[in-house]
Amino acid sequence: MSAITRRQALAYLGAAAAACATACTPMKILLGAYPGVFDEDDDLTDRILGGFADAVLPGADVPTGQLVRPLRDERFPLEGHCGYLASDLCGRAGDLCGSPQFDLLSREERCRVIEHGLASDAITRRLYTGAIFLTQVAFFGGIYDDDAGCAFIDFDGRYRKTRLADLTYPDPQAYLARELTTGGHFH
Repeated sequence: MSAITRRQALAYLGAAAAACATACTPMKILLGAYPGVFDEDDDLTDRILGGFADAVLPGADVPTGQLVRPLRDERFPLEGHCGYLASDLCGRAGDLCGSPQFDLLSREERCRVIEHGLASDAITRRLYTGAIFLTQVAFFGGIYDDDAGCAFIDFDGRYRKTRLADLTYPDPQAYLARELTTGGHFH
């Protein structure tokens, strides 16, 4: 048996750390082991996240900025992970669809990429699930505009006083049973 030198030990540890950083999602996020362009170019990241939001909210007819807003909101835990999410979406798009431009894929291809992310490791699954949940809750709940609500699901937003005529039939007596006594009681 020969002794291992310090240089060899450092080389083995460096290789192990590099392998762990490129294969392990938490290490990728922690070390920022993804292309830095996704953290530096907000327009690119917003386009990719807009494609993500469009895939998880089919039929939502609102500007991309409104769909991406909850993911970028510093009050929510996903704000610091937008760059990684965009990077992961593009990487999966390249692997599955042959094009790393996630935002330019068809909705069906984007959904397939998202499903692949949801079937991945536990951390990636949590990231994707959280992003989907937050995007849908923000959109359907109208959390950024209480007055507007969500026309997509006929949610009027905050409570407003409504006229009684708007809540009832024009002639409610036509739908009521005939009274048995003059006081309206049965006995």
